[in-house]
Amino acid sequence: MEQVNHPIHYQNNGKECIDLMIEKYGLRATIDFCILNAFKYIFRCGRKEGNPDYQELNKAEWYLKWADEHNVFSDYNTMANILELQNKINNLRRDITDGVTNSQV
Repeated sequence: MEQVNHPIHYQNNGKECIDLMIEKYGLRATIDFCILNAFKYIFRCGRKEGNPDYQELNKAEWYLKWADEHNVFSDYNTMANILELQNKINNLRRDITDGVTNSQV
C-alpha cells in the first residue's frame, strides 16, 4: 500500500484530509501544519520502530513540497523554514548513506 503519496487512510468521501483542513482552517494554517509535520517526521527518523528511515524522510519531503507549492504568501519565514528542513532531510539522507546515526533536527 502507498504510504507516502495520497494513502487511502487519508481519504474520506472522495476528499483527502489535507483538502478538508484547508476548508476548515484555511491555507495559512495548513501550510504551517505541513511544515511542522515535516519537522516531526525528520525528528523521529530512525526512532520509530517499524518505520524505515527512507519512509519518514519521504513523508517529510511530501509535506514540505506541498507547503512550498501552496505557499502563495511567499513570506520569508515560511520559505526559510522549508529550506532549512529540506537541508536537514538532505543531511540525514547523506548520514544514512554514510552509516551515521542519531542526527538531530
